[in-house]
Amino acid sequence: MADGCTLPVPPTLLISDNKMIPVKTKPAVIRYKKGGDFEEQQFSLYYTNHGPVMGSRNGTWLSLRENNRSLNALMQSWLRTKTKGFADFKKIMNLRSNTSDNGNIAYWHGNFVPKRSKKFDYSLPVDGSTSETDWHGIYDLDAIVHVYNPATGFIQNCNSTPFTVSGKGSPKKENYPTYMAPDGENFRGLNAARLLSNANNLTIDKMIHDIGYSHYLTAFDYLIPALIKDYDALPSNDVLKKNLSEVIGSLKNWDRNSSANSIASTVAIEFGYRFLQKAPPSPNPYDATNAVGQLLATLNVTTPSERLAILSETLKDLEKRFGSWKTPWGEV
Repeated sequence: MADGCTLPVPPTLLISDNKMIPVKTKPAVIRYKKGGDFEEQQFSLYYTNHGPVMGSRNGTWLSLRENNRSLNALMQSWLRTKTKGFADFKKIMNLRSNTSDNGNIAYWHGNFVPKRSKKFDYSLPVDGSTSETDWHGIYDLDAIVHVYNPATGFIQNCNSTPFTVSGKGSPKKENYPTYMAPDGENFRGLNAARLLSNANNLTIDKMIHDIGYSHYLTAFDYLIPALIKDYDALPSNDVLKKNLSEVIGSLKNWDRNSSANSIASTVAIEFGYRFLQKAPPSPNPYDATNAVGQLLATLNVTTPSERLAILSETLKDLEKRFGSWKTPWGEV
């Protein structure tokens, strides 16, 4: 516990399914520099049947089980770089030991995926005193979230949900347990799927420059229409109707691509930062990865007057920092 945190002295046994399970203890030493000398701190590591004890919460131990000492995982990471063709690659993938992510294209969302009960919310700590929360073997390769040679002709992933990995050819969320792919959607993923779904006759150069270097800011497909609707609903004699007229016109005409000479990019991005500070807390860690859901939730909990006030604050802050809100993004 190098940061000074301590755990209560452990029992030698834990209860699981009304049976006593031994707790393993392993000594450990950390050497650290103090002044010109090295000193040592000795402490004990504790291991339950669920893995090492990582900490405690509300007086209850937290242990973590993971497949992180696997020779097969090391072999798999190396051997898949040597494969020739899809069948060969899939054979190596069938080792199912890797916990990270030729005429064929394929995507697997994970590889070593334990089978678990669907009764529990694994975004939060679960009860370790029952075998119901144990792993019950691992999934076959073809049972993992995957797509092989989709009809759409492309596969993409931007550290987001696999359920938009190939546009209309993506796996269906309802076919898999939640814990297998809890990852949320982000706007990079939406933009990638949009670009690739509309692409034809791609070359390497087009792939790099037209798609890979896209400056399109997909989040504003949601934010800008909401702002314009808020503005249009203002009474004609409202002071904001006049004060925000020019900037709303700029946002209406913006193509939602960031560029060095774009004033609308500056206003939109600065507004977006302030707006997302109003985001409601995520109910659980799974939802925290859902950038699209967070933005939609923020739109839901804010009022039109609040959003227009944030836009006004954004303009005032830009004027204070740069002398004018009409500042190109390249200068910011």
